[in-house]
Amino acid sequence: MPAAPVLHVRVGLSSLPIGADVAKQRSTFGKLERQRAQQATAKAKHERRISKSPEGSETPATPTDPAVEADILDKFAKLQAAFDDGQLSLDDFEMRRNELRDRLQT
Repeated sequence: MPAAPVLHVRVGLSSLPIGADVAKQRSTFGKLERQRAQQATAKAKHERRISKSPEGSETPATPTDPAVEADILDKFAKLQAAFDDGQLSLDDFEMRRNELRDRLQT
């Protein structure tokens, strides 16, 4: 029995049989350079973030006395009431609120 004819497809200047395995095209030099530049940028960004906020230098929070916490929370309530009544400007309210938060966290 004669062999079945092989179909050829013309691609550019060469012809390949249909279904023939073709090697994948490798990444271009430009694409590799872009990937490397992107990785370098990401690494630099990561290092900048680490240098800005060192995790090891933070002091651990100490538990605050419940009486002191209750006093600070009471001051928060009075501060909010004064702001709601219009006795404090927004800037004063935020400044005092941040001071109370700092006292509560330490």
